Amino acid sequence: YGQAADTPFAGDWDGDGKDTVAVKRGNEFLVKNSLSGGPADLAFKYGRADDTAIAGDWNGDGKDTVGVRRGNVYHLTDALKGGVSTDVRTFGQASDVVAFGDWDGNKSDTPAVVTTKCPLRSAASRPAPRACAESIRAFTGSPYRSRCVSQIRRPHPIRRSAEPGVPSIR
Repeated sequence: YGQAADTPFAGDWDGDGKDTVAVKRGNEFLVKNSLSGGPADLAFKYGRADDTAIAGDWNGDGKDTVGVRRGNVYHLTDALKGGVSTDVRTFGQASDVVAFGDWDGNKSDTPAVVTTKCPLRSAASRPAPRACAESIRAFTGSPYRSRCVSQIRRPHPIRRSAEPGVPSIR
């Protein structure tokens, strides 16, 4: 479905409980409600050609719709059509890794970012830190509030070198 240069993504566009494919071509979205080839079931223009396409159920109605990410600004719409955004949110940084999901169980999708805090310091880690914490921070509510939904500790990638004052990379 689509062309080689299209950006594919998936969503439950018609609320039947099954995800199907859509593609973004420039600023045009081509939505298919079945897993088959052929023409799009729905086509519309939204956002700019260089925006990143995103999908989710932004209003909790059981149907996914599109949105676009432009740096750290998210333009969301509650209908599969062009026009003005239903909601515009700014959060995080343009370089953040972002995932969308229902983080608080209210049936609507919101973004979450993966953040890393290095180094973690504790009495056991003196003089050199031994661990980092990666958190998945979800943005929930209106206005969005950040809350930690997952935290992972991992070994710190830098350890002390045999030479004082020079770190060595693992």
